[in-house]
Amino acid sequence: MTDALAPWVLYARIAQSTIHLLQVRPQLIWLRFAAFLTQFALIAWMAVRLLGWA
Repeated sequence: MTDALAPWVLYARIAQSTIHLLQVRPQLIWLRFAAFLTQFALIAWMAVRLLGWA
């Protein structure tokens, strides 16, 4: 399960870092937050699966 989601966590992290380097505008801050939230959700889902709660 984690092997399938790990690349997506990495892609979201790269997106967040790239957006951070571009500029500081409200629209980009929201996109950066969306990338962070994506990472958080994917990692949380991996933890749930690894703990056997799902």
